Amino acid sequence: MDASPDQLRPAAGTATAAWPFGESEMARRVCAHDWSATPLGPIGRWPPTLKAVVDLLLPNGFPMIALWGPDLIQIYNDAYHYLGTSSQALPPPSGR
Repeated sequence: MDASPDQLRPAAGTATAAWPFGESEMARRVCAHDWSATPLGPIGRWPPTLKAVVDLLLPNGFPMIALWGPDLIQIYNDAYHYLGTSSQALPPPSGR
């Protein structure tokens, strides 16, 4: 069964400051970060396109990153974060 657009929105009177939704580490970090100190500005003023990209990549199990704006600000998911923390994530450069 498909959900109607009204079912996908937070209930009336609930706080929307918890966006982005999700339990992942990166969702919590995106939510907690002071974006007003960046060129993206306050998270509540992000364009719908950027919010849609973030909603797509954060819960995804495949490594994903968004590079936004002229400064290429990075927003990535937990799977992408793993690539930067694991020595086993990428093979060594060729020639070694």
